[in-house]
Amino acid sequence: MKIRTYIKILSIISLSICFNSCDNVEKAKDGYDRIINISDLSSAQPIQSHISEVSYIPLESNEQTLFMSADKILFIDGLMYVGDFATGKILAFDSEGKNRLVLNKHGRGPGEYIGIQSFTVDDSFIYVLDAYALKILKYSRMDAAFISAMALPVFALDFEVLSNGGFIFAFAPIDGLNPPIKQSNHRIFISDKDMNIIAEEFEYASGTVDPIGSRRYLTVYDEEITFYSIHDDEYMVFSRKDGKLQQKVLIDFKEGKDEKAPIESQSFIFSSPVLCNEYCFFLAKIGDQGQTLVYDGKHGKLLASKASDAKGPYLLNVYGSTGDTYYGIIQDGASYYETMISNGFPKADVQTEAAIRQNNPILISYRMD
Repeated sequence: MKIRTYIKILSIISLSICFNSCDNVEKAKDGYDRIINISDLSSAQPIQSHISEVSYIPLESNEQTLFMSADKILFIDGLMYVGDFATGKILAFDSEGKNRLVLNKHGRGPGEYIGIQSFTVDDSFIYVLDAYALKILKYSRMDAAFISAMALPVFALDFEVLSNGGFIFAFAPIDGLNPPIKQSNHRIFISDKDMNIIAEEFEYASGTVDPIGSRRYLTVYDEEITFYSIHDDEYMVFSRKDGKLQQKVLIDFKEGKDEKAPIESQSFIFSSPVLCNEYCFFLAKIGDQGQTLVYDGKHGKLLASKASDAKGPYLLNVYGSTGDTYYGIIQDGASYYETMISNGFPKADVQTEAAIRQNNPILISYRMD
């Protein structure tokens, strides 16, 4: 199955699991700062008790701001930036859902991008990774005006800008993907502001192939950047200031890896984790089911929310975080919303419910305790 198939399964089964058992956290070893065992979820408690508040914000919807999917969202200076890679748009919304910027320069002319592989934002600029043209294009955050273009130093599937002006690039060896740029066998590359590679991390052997790819390999939470490697079931946390590695964590399924076995028979994490304070959210396939997982690092315990035996809001469609809050987006209309309400989500106000019936995108915030 493809990643989007698993994500759809998650929405259908409405299952959230949070790691909160001391038995599920092992002492660091083998070069890891932490090892999380998720082979036994039977003692997990409901995650609902860790969500203190759920709220809805309708996002302004018109012909210009219409987007098909939220492939990536970032938060900076009170604005939320949404990247819809299929339509080639990047949009900014304020805390009330009002649109403040539309970057839509899909094309082959000067200042245009052929496609968006990823994007990132700093205090002044929006950066677009165009994997087709092998460039990074820089635009003003104020008015989306084109500033400049820079050649990629390596072929990357995702990237983030660092506070020191450099970048962190992520790559994964995928079957049939041959980098058009000559580069070493590493998953992470760090550059300075002039695009000179100054560090390489996580070397892989020639011939290594990840079983599936991912839409995103990097996520940002405040001053931290997280990268996940599906091949090794591990995630790494880097400083957003300078790209220095801060933490390395193993997700241990206790079943071993058989690279010759079909992907459908294996358990694995298939999304880069999203941090939020001491919490860590990610999506997984365990056995034959897709599941939503959250590790509570503060208490080292495992929480689970099963639709069959627990009511209340669970973490659904999480795309990003800031402060003490996770954020998701729903675009599936009234029937999807009614299913959420029947499973314990609070009702929205009249204005928001009207927007939902019109299939307008709705931002959901989950404040964690």
